Amino acid sequence: MPKAEEKTLSGDFSTSILTALEIAALRRIGNMEYELCGEAPKFYSDFFPASEASRPWEHSEMLRLFLPEAETFFGLGRQGTVSSGIWREDGQIEKGEALIAHALCLGEEKLLLIRLLGTEFASRTRMLQTSRDNLLLRRFWSDPEQKSRVQGTDELTGLPRREDFLQLMRMLMRSSSSGEFSLLMLDIDDFGSLNALYGRQSCDAALSALGGFLRRFLRKADTAARYEDVTFAVAAPGTNQIQSLRMAEKLRQSISEQSFGDLPPLTVSIGCSTRRKEDEPEDLIARADLALHDAKQSGKNIVRMR
Repeated sequence: MPKAEEKTLSGDFSTSILTALEIAALRRIGNMEYELCGEAPKFYSDFFPASEASRPWEHSEMLRLFLPEAETFFGLGRQGTVSSGIWREDGQIEKGEALIAHALCLGEEKLLLIRLLGTEFASRTRMLQTSRDNLLLRRFWSDPEQKSRVQGTDELTGLPRREDFLQLMRMLMRSSSSGEFSLLMLDIDDFGSLNALYGRQSCDAALSALGGFLRRFLRKADTAARYEDVTFAVAAPGTNQIQSLRMAEKLRQSISEQSFGDLPPLTVSIGCSTRRKEDEPEDLIARADLALHDAKQSGKNIVRMR
């Protein structure tokens, strides 16, 4: 077709097709600048304010994360498309309420397409969730500043706190290539008595040293956190039940052999849980917590599994 006769997606025919297909199209007019093509489908208006329809990422964490990927794709000058994960703005993905975004190069047009995920919801959910979480993990591990911010949330131990850990654990579970995943919950035995005998300063120094020890002890793929006051959590992707028990036993023994300043040798009780089908992070945490209770009731300085 001669150049002068080319149609763009701003035409009435193309816009009406997109609207009928329940697709919102935003044309790229500059770096991080877009304009909405035609009338937005109802789902789009329900999710994003009409007054800011050309900047939906300002109201969507997932779109905000995806936009740099789209911009990079556009910069390559290739034809084709790249897709984001799927999401719902409150985080719970349900059929009829999940969105998917695509960056599309079509001739000279560079488009950001957003649509409601329909009949293929079930078949695409796992794949796209994994894709999204892999993107988040790659960004986390490749961004020293962000990683330092999260890992330095707890000033005393240098480990993530509970809230950041739960978010990371959810991503790690979804992106585990083998599907195997274990959680360790360890609690320092009789720490209240040690605090009374040796003072807070010595005990704080011990907690700080334990945080450093955990970072050195664990594999690169593992994530440790200060879950509560003297309770620590370790997420171990790709680890089955036998491997997690071995890991926990080695960790328990290694901690008992460490020096923690003015304090006598510390011991820890450890509870383990291994992923079962359809488990969410909360399920592993609940079982690991029960296993930790079992370890405490069995005399402490021991590993138990649930």
